[in-house]
Amino acid sequence: EWQQRLDNGVCECRYTVTVAGPYTLKVALNGYNVAGSPFSMYCSPVEIEAAECICKGRGLQGIFRTGHLANFTIISRDRFGNKLLHGGHEFAVRVLTQTPEGVPLPDLRGKVEDLHTGGYQVTFTPQHVGNVTLSVNCKTFAEDGDIEFKPVK
Repeated sequence: EWQQRLDNGVCECRYTVTVAGPYTLKVALNGYNVAGSPFSMYCSPVEIEAAECICKGRGLQGIFRTGHLANFTIISRDRFGNKLLHGGHEFAVRVLTQTPEGVPLPDLRGKVEDLHTGGYQVTFTPQHVGNVTLSVNCKTFAEDGDIEFKPVK
């Protein structure tokens, strides 16, 4: 919370909202509401944060059947953990398989469908018997403007 009195009788206050949703802002002077107060507002989630995105669903339970479709959902979130309400983000999903003896097999790419709700449906069909690792990354922009893919939880 930050407050500053300006020379012209105006007072400026700043507050960082961390939970998206509807808010009511009451502004009072000497115990009386200023004109128009209270004010209704809605705070939206901020930009996507890969480290806060989560994956859930049956396709993450660790038991896959070769040749059978598996799926899971990515839920996009901002740096405060708020669920994003829109799509448009780019995710890369790789299915990494090793034989039971530990020999790496060719990577498989998961198909990512944007549900336009902040959720993304991922599907893939394991092609080989073995140990499977899923790699899920989100395309983000670094502070210097470079594009990078960051891992999702």
